[in-house]
Amino acid sequence: MTGRDPIEDVNRLEDARHRALIEGDDAALEALLDDSLIYTHSNGLIDTKAGFLDGFRNRTYSYRSIERDAVQSRLHGTTVYMAGEARMCIVSKGATTNLRLRYSDVWISTPDGWKFALWHSSAVPAPGGSK
Repeated sequence: MTGRDPIEDVNRLEDARHRALIEGDDAALEALLDDSLIYTHSNGLIDTKAGFLDGFRNRTYSYRSIERDAVQSRLHGTTVYMAGEARMCIVSKGATTNLRLRYSDVWISTPDGWKFALWHSSAVPAPGGSK
């Protein structure tokens, strides 16, 4: 990473994380995740780094596509906060699901570089859905 613009660096790492998810590259994914990871799925279930990687490696869920939109990023000290919308196509327990999410994630600067430390997502209701 360049070290000149942490937000640009983290955006490149976020792209790399998405590539690893789509390509099923668990080694690349593991290298990006902080040991303290808290991953809140859009269904409300929470994973640790070990739990998330276990589900990924066992193909409990797999990712077919991920597209980010309307991303806002902020640098605060040694932390980058991101929030935006994402469209994902995932396969979970044999069923393909297209998701539209709003998410927040956090990357932290460590001695080993930037690490992905937090994900929280919520499904965006379909137009005309209840509040």
